[in-house]
Amino acid sequence: MIQAISRGAVSFDRLKILGQVFEGGNVVHLVVRNNITSFGVETESMEVISLKKYGKRWKVLMSGKIRGMAENVRNNLTNPRITSGSRNRPNTR
Repeated sequence: MIQAISRGAVSFDRLKILGQVFEGGNVVHLVVRNNITSFGVETESMEVISLKKYGKRWKVLMSGKIRGMAENVRNNLTNPRITSGSRNRPNTR
C-alpha cells in the first residue's frame, strides 16, 4: 500500500495496487483502489492507471477521460464559442 500526500483540503490517504496486466513488454495497466479525503469527506474509488516504459523509467499514460478534456480545452481555445450566460441571450432593448 502506498501512503499518499495531502494537498490543501484534499488528502490522498491510500493508494493500493490490486493487480496488474502487462500489454506487451513496455505497457502495464494497474488496478488501484484510492482512498481520498476532501473537506472531511472520505471517498473510495477504483481505477485503472496505465504506464509505459521509456528506457529504464515508467511514465503514466494519459487516460481517455483526461485526453478528452484536453482535446475539449484545445478545441475551445482554437474555436471559441459562446455557450452560456447572458452573452447568448438576444438583446431585447
